[in-house]
Amino acid sequence: IVWADVAVTPVRNAAGDFDHFAAQVVDVTSEVAANEALQRSVRRFRLLAENASDIVYRTDLNGVIEWISPSVSEVLGWDPELLVGTKSTALVASADLARVSSSRSRVIRGFREEGVLAQFLTVRGGRRWMSVSAKPILGEDDNVAGAVVALRDVDSEQRAHQDLALAQERFRLAM
Repeated sequence: IVWADVAVTPVRNAAGDFDHFAAQVVDVTSEVAANEALQRSVRRFRLLAENASDIVYRTDLNGVIEWISPSVSEVLGWDPELLVGTKSTALVASADLARVSSSRSRVIRGFREEGVLAQFLTVRGGRRWMSVSAKPILGEDDNVAGAVVALRDVDSEQRAHQDLALAQERFRLAM
């Protein structure tokens, strides 16, 4: 199968009547194949983004959310559409804001960050422990243009560690 872009133009004779048609046929098979591959890739990405349990978002250089995965509604209760255009630090609990801001500035300077623990705010005002990983996004000029951030819910693990530490402290005091 060959895909073609066809342009047909009617041609008039000296008397002004339509005499024949001129046609131009351009092979666009490779462009169609590239577009189909792109559409498959978009569908795969959308499927992953809509069904992942981790929260993933993209920010610009100022930390403003440009896109956020739908899982933010399941994990933190926020409507993803309402978060686009807001600063990502608005989701961070005030006690962890300095740590997250420091990590973000390293990412903007071109470094990756892995496993930074911070509490994020839920829509109801609660807090959930998240493990934050981020990497810079390069623009067309190869300078950092923003960041991609992944948040993994580690709330139950962190609470278990805190409970264990408390139990160990009580045991130590009792002994």
